[in-house]
Amino acid sequence: MARESHELHSWECQITQTLDSWESLPEPKDSIDLALVQRTITTDQLVEDMEVQLGPVFPKGSDLRLQAVKLLMFLEESGPRKQTELVEELGTEDYAMSRLLTKLELHRYVVRRREGTDKLVSLKA
Repeated sequence: MARESHELHSWECQITQTLDSWESLPEPKDSIDLALVQRTITTDQLVEDMEVQLGPVFPKGSDLRLQAVKLLMFLEESGPRKQTELVEELGTEDYAMSRLLTKLELHRYVVRRREGTDKLVSLKA
């Protein structure tokens, strides 16, 4: 129950922050767009919010949790990508991306499937 309460409180804060940002625009738009949410909710906030979920996946590596959040955000925004594209996008080494994806796949955050000589990575539905 405490975990659910923390998650709810965290999302409520993020929604409030986004609404405050939207209302403070010189000329508020008709709707809140992705760009506004991305400017308002920082990667650090997302990492903090996902600490409960990703802590057991990466118990000793806060930098790995940060990379995981960046990867999950990128996949959410861009859709399935080749593993080689993810290496380029996140500026990491092939072996590091492979290890990151293996852990995320083991914990059912992502799925990989072969596409030619590469692997296509997508979020788990």
